[in-house]
Amino acid sequence: MPDNRNRKRPIQVKFFVDEKELSLIKARMAQLEHSKMMLRDENCPLSRIAEECGFCSDAAFCNFFKKQTGMTPVRYRNEKSGK
Repeated sequence: MPDNRNRKRPIQVKFFVDEKELSLIKARMAQLEHSKMMLRDENCPLSRIAEECGFCSDAAFCNFFKKQTGMTPVRYRNEKSGK
């Protein structure tokens, strides 16, 4: 009979998100989608996008955007405009 005591079992991790956290996640994703839409307008300054999307500064917006998309807002804008 095989000895199963030393066999490693896969670790199961469950994530629990309460309603408040879920609302925050949904709001952040809505901000991201709105900012992507605004970035398509080449004449719209980043400061306006940051303000309209509820960020306290351009830097906070740029950090959030890069963390979520893997690229800066300027790079995203350039790629979408074909530059």
